[in-house]
Amino acid sequence: MFLTSVYGQASWDAVVVSAGMRQGDFEPMLRYAPAHSEAIIKAAAEHLERSAEGLLEDMGTHLVAHRDMESLRRLLRFSGVSYVDFLNSLDELPGRARLALDDDVLPHFVVEEAADGYYYLTFEDGPDWLYPLMIGVLRGMADDYGALVTVEMQTGESSEKRLEILIFDANFSIGKAFDLAS
Repeated sequence: MFLTSVYGQASWDAVVVSAGMRQGDFEPMLRYAPAHSEAIIKAAAEHLERSAEGLLEDMGTHLVAHRDMESLRRLLRFSGVSYVDFLNSLDELPGRARLALDDDVLPHFVVEEAADGYYYLTFEDGPDWLYPLMIGVLRGMADDYGALVTVEMQTGESSEKRLEILIFDANFSIGKAFDLAS
């Protein structure tokens, strides 16, 4: 959906062929073996001459900011009235995703609140490509709530990855309109 929406059907067709698949072999909302997902990501990055991480970040932002994805944005906004509420409810997101999809498409999220506006997000059993995708989602949702944040990848001494979210101002600007009754 992201690639065809932003780069066109011809780009998607080229990516599928480059990844060694046939047209119609890949549906965006289904679960695939890690090798297939990684092949699509690699082929897309090469075709578009972008880093895989940058492409995945853009995809994450697209998931929550593009008008065609309004239903996902609304699902995420049910997390609360503030960006902090949203962060604190991320551990519930896999369960909410199961309401809409038949499969466990998301790993378990662990959010740790630290001092002075710092939060840390890790995944249990998630693929590595989920980290840059979630950077885009988290930045996009910060804009949606009107929060001024930074989201960065951190790799620890034991190669453990986590996302560091720093909230500079939770009420930096007026967020996008959201009404539960809409």
